[in-house]
Amino acid sequence: EVLIDNMSLSGAITHVGTPPDERVIDKHTVEFHDFQNLTTTKGEAIVSPEFSCAGHKWTLRLYPGGREDLEDDGMVSFYLSYEMSSDIVASFDIIIRNSKGDIFWADRSDEFYQFARDDPCSGGHVIIERDKLLNTTEEILPCGALVIEVCIQLHPDYVCHSVEPQCTLVQDVTNLFNDEGTADITFRVMGKDIFAHKLILGARVPDLAVMCDAWDKSNPLPIDDVEPELFEMMIKHEYGEPIPAAIWKEKAEPILIAAGKYGFRQLKLQAEAWHVKNLKLTVNNAVDCLLQSDGHDLPLLKKASMEFIVSNADEVFASESYSRLRGSTTITGEVMSAMAKRIKQLSENKKRKHGE
Repeated sequence: EVLIDNMSLSGAITHVGTPPDERVIDKHTVEFHDFQNLTTTKGEAIVSPEFSCAGHKWTLRLYPGGREDLEDDGMVSFYLSYEMSSDIVASFDIIIRNSKGDIFWADRSDEFYQFARDDPCSGGHVIIERDKLLNTTEEILPCGALVIEVCIQLHPDYVCHSVEPQCTLVQDVTNLFNDEGTADITFRVMGKDIFAHKLILGARVPDLAVMCDAWDKSNPLPIDDVEPELFEMMIKHEYGEPIPAAIWKEKAEPILIAAGKYGFRQLKLQAEAWHVKNLKLTVNNAVDCLLQSDGHDLPLLKKASMEFIVSNADEVFASESYSRLRGSTTITGEVMSAMAKRIKQLSENKKRKHGE
């Protein structure tokens, strides 16, 4: 079972008049990224982290190849599992929307179920045909992610004594992003205005906050070397909004460059890790990556590039890129030192092997 990241969207209901009964209805959204490439072996589950909905803890299990007890092939199963010690009674809906936000598919329970953590038979199980989800004309997988909306309604008898208060701090802070009415900082990114708060930037991106302090507050701070959508996503990340894996796979390098220039320290570390993960080092690019890492303080990239060069020294030294490496005496010295350590280690390993 594999844990995946999830992003929650809080739901709220406004009642006009008196509802027919005391109900607690809440919703939570779980994103299963890179759905098309998930295992389709029957019985293998991808499990979300625990999430809070209707005051209780849950997990959503996705079986991309269906559960083992399904006779038909080509089916996808979802199983809503209760993760708290006390039993409850609730109904639930599983909803999938298309890229326009319209409901594409929904499984709505017409009755209440008993949920018990220690009972493997308790929980909610629904299925859908896999081909329907992969149909590109329906636009069901934004950025490759299968987005599941879980709606839970507690039975009236379990409302008053079972609901736990939920902390909404992260969502409340995220909702402040780009709020022109409360913002005291304005960035003009290639002509687009993005609104932020000095207090939040001071805590999350102090270098950028200092840059804002030095600017005339009566005019927006111009940012002319980053795409507006990219800079907006970076600022929103500092307000608590995660960057999806699909975006990291596509834009890790430009995020890394922008984060380094404008002082997004934590975001820069994340971007560097993703950049190294996405990067395919070769004889032709390893030297340039090493030089880039040294000039921009990128320790993860430097480590990966150095290891590649040392492991492929003959090919790298024979390539055209080696001339650029010799232009930096400091880096050349570090490479030679790393090679010497590797040769010594190989020699010691060989001696130990023969000694045995």
